[in-house]
Amino acid sequence: MTDHILAKLLKFRPHRTVKIDKENKARIYRTICELSQPTFSFYLLVVLSTIIASFGLLAGSTAVVIGAMLVAPLMGPIFGIGLGVSNGDTRLTKTAIFSELIGIIMAISIAVLIGLIPIRLGLTPEILSRTQPNIYDIIIALFSGFAGAYALVDEKIGSALPGVAIATALVPPLAACGICLALQEWSMAGGAFLLFFVNLIAIELAAAVIYWLYRLVELPNKDIASFRAFFRRFWLSISILIFVAIFMTKSLQQIAANRALSESLKKTITEQVAAYTGASVSDIRYQYSGKKLQVMAEVLTPQEIDSKKVAHIEKNLQAQVDKDIHLIIRSMISRDSDNSGYVFITEDEKARRFEQNKQNLFLSNTSNLLKQGLSNYPGSSLADIQNVVENGINNLNAVIRTPSAITPEQVAYLEYYLVNNLKLPIHLTIRSVITRDVDATRYLYDEEAPKLSEDELIFHNELEKTLKEELKNIEPAVNLLEFNYSTEEDFLLIVTKIRTPYVFGPESVSKVEKELQTRIDPQAKLIIRSVIGADATSDWYLGEYDDALMDMGSN
Repeated sequence: MTDHILAKLLKFRPHRTVKIDKENKARIYRTICELSQPTFSFYLLVVLSTIIASFGLLAGSTAVVIGAMLVAPLMGPIFGIGLGVSNGDTRLTKTAIFSELIGIIMAISIAVLIGLIPIRLGLTPEILSRTQPNIYDIIIALFSGFAGAYALVDEKIGSALPGVAIATALVPPLAACGICLALQEWSMAGGAFLLFFVNLIAIELAAAVIYWLYRLVELPNKDIASFRAFFRRFWLSISILIFVAIFMTKSLQQIAANRALSESLKKTITEQVAAYTGASVSDIRYQYSGKKLQVMAEVLTPQEIDSKKVAHIEKNLQAQVDKDIHLIIRSMISRDSDNSGYVFITEDEKARRFEQNKQNLFLSNTSNLLKQGLSNYPGSSLADIQNVVENGINNLNAVIRTPSAITPEQVAYLEYYLVNNLKLPIHLTIRSVITRDVDATRYLYDEEAPKLSEDELIFHNELEKTLKEELKNIEPAVNLLEFNYSTEEDFLLIVTKIRTPYVFGPESVSKVEKELQTRIDPQAKLIIRSVIGADATSDWYLGEYDDALMDMGSN
């Protein structure tokens, strides 16, 4: 049955209508052999085309890359491999494989060297497009191989070869592979080389089919036997191409699915966010965490999108896109203005701002009163204050720096002082942060504290100097607020509190600690508490600016 079907299909072979005499066969064979030779001209063109392709890819220039395709000679040996395998010509096959292999190595090596040049624009779209091959590339390569081999067989259409060279990319994928290797982008380099390899196999098979159809090869006279002989010679190439085609089809399906998911997410989130006045989607990113789809949406909005609104949008996404979606919305406050003021401000937002301004004024007045009340307790100062209103009562939480803990009796006095001045119900809670201020002779605000000896004073000053210097080396805008130290068993424990634009992590603490061990005590152990805050101008952060601000406030 199979032989019968093959016999019917083979009736359409063009050799029954197209005759190629021995002279033309010899000419075609000679031309393909010349294209397969490892000559100086062949390798010179490989070098030139690779240089052109590499810089074209780095510059993102499609026109330059097309120019490199026209110069590239790598298609010639592929035609030679197809003809050599088809005809059982071992010499031609080895010569063509050698030429192609050396050309591949030269192209990748040159591209790696160009990729190592420090001045480059990164991975351009021209490079990225050659690192993700799909089934379309196999189809293009197959039909380009048909066209190229047919152009060699029929000298009347030989002018079509440049177009075939452009359609099938051989040198650009190798150049992209070399550049990605230089940038240590291994998976992308593998994808680019896979594109070249697929093109090579597809062109080889397509060319062999043309040679077989036009009787350029010595095969059995019977059509079915001829087909079987062809399959025996090319079963490995056919198997590789089928395997890669299946893989690339799945890859293409995955790309299509991801694109559909991205578009669906963007459409649904955009529609939901548009319901909130003045809000618009800036960016959407997503990734799978197990079976859960984590979606991060950045939204430009004049007011924060709260958790209830996020839950509502997430519910709609789960209904329309995927039931296992977890949505995070990053509200990026963006207020539009015209010549009459803010645009897109709702009545709720206006009311919220009024309440916020009212709360800010209340906290400012409360802060000033607390500072006045704390003047009765030498060495105490207000560090922070927050307010939570519950059942009409202002629950104030204040952080006080003080040489000794504020007692309940003192808190009661301060609470009465605030209520009496503000005429509002207030409940005051104070957190005492113990701080010890010291001058050149003794601890301040502590009548019982002994004066420092001369050696202790030298040690104290040297420790303070070292701390300030090393902290400034890491972040010039840092301020040393306080530090305490004591000998614990066999090491010196130093506890430091700093004001800084960002949290000092373990790496930064380790650097300061090593300098303390070198300059102060080999057994020094450092703990740093970071208090986030910084003074800034329009140019950069300022350091050591607290005293100046305090002086301005007192004036």
